[in-house]
Amino acid sequence: MHLSLLEQAVDFEPETLGESSSVFANGDLIVPQVEAQVEAVVRGSAHPAQARGERVAESVLIQKGRMQGAHGWVFSMPKSGRRAVLRQSTRVTALIAIATQATYDIGKWTTVVFEEYRLNLLELADALGLAQALLDFYGITDIDDFESPEILEYRARVDMLDLMDAEDPPFYVDNFLEPAAPPLTPDLAFHHANHALVLADRADELGIENVAYMQALGIEDPSGEDSLDFALRHFGL
Repeated sequence: MHLSLLEQAVDFEPETLGESSSVFANGDLIVPQVEAQVEAVVRGSAHPAQARGERVAESVLIQKGRMQGAHGWVFSMPKSGRRAVLRQSTRVTALIAIATQATYDIGKWTTVVFEEYRLNLLELADALGLAQALLDFYGITDIDDFESPEILEYRARVDMLDLMDAEDPPFYVDNFLEPAAPPLTPDLAFHHANHALVLADRADELGIENVAYMQALGIEDPSGEDSLDFALRHFGL
């Protein structure tokens, strides 16, 4: 997957952020804000990297699963002039996904993620009270447009499973929600263990390093590594 960081970053004064500050980048904005889970990684990584004068812009992509997901990049930045980070590599070092979705092509939820349950997408959306949300997600007003050429093209652009390739960085995934059963509640539909399973299976096919946990399926990575240890390992700490 191609990921680009900060090419359109807004101007800021590094002096206001300190010698080596933790920064959360969201779209084209830079704000000195990180969520608690991310902040723990930064606190454990910024100062050792600064002391050695290296890895000042290594990044870990953090995706926290929500109804429609959220994402952000965490990195350490030196005090060396405006837009100094733009001179650093933007290649993602590793990814962490907690309670994530496997793909934003929701059509694949019935054909791939939940294939074993033989569900009809529209019937499932109706049963969950999410029929309108499905339309809103793709910016359409008629369900017939779900299969239109324009929406099919868009669905392909947000299909993370199909976009994965052997050059992608390693990732950690943990979908801990139980049970492993037909997704008949919104929470289970969005955060089911099967989402993590198909991501891990796809990564194995492509030879991408992954650390995966799916409590409902009894799947636990042999390493026993948690998300913080994973992040610190890929920071080289």
